[in-house]
Amino acid sequence: MAPEVLESGIFTFKTDVWSFGVVLWELATMGGTPYPGISPMRLCSLLKSGYRMEKPNTCSDEIYKLTMDCWKEDPNERPSFA
Repeated sequence: MAPEVLESGIFTFKTDVWSFGVVLWELATMGGTPYPGISPMRLCSLLKSGYRMEKPNTCSDEIYKLTMDCWKEDPNERPSFA
């Protein structure tokens, strides 16, 4: 979930874009578990500090750039589905 959801519980189209970035990462890892080894209790503070999952070996630079764009801290800077 997007950091703002973890804090407020409010979902928007932009939080869906964040989740789409997670789906892209899962596809690139062929079904890997997101945020491996990170407890849910630590995840929110890590994301707020700028942590993002690394580029999988099987992921193209183009797809990883899109993934990282989906994970921008400011929801207004994330791409739209359009």
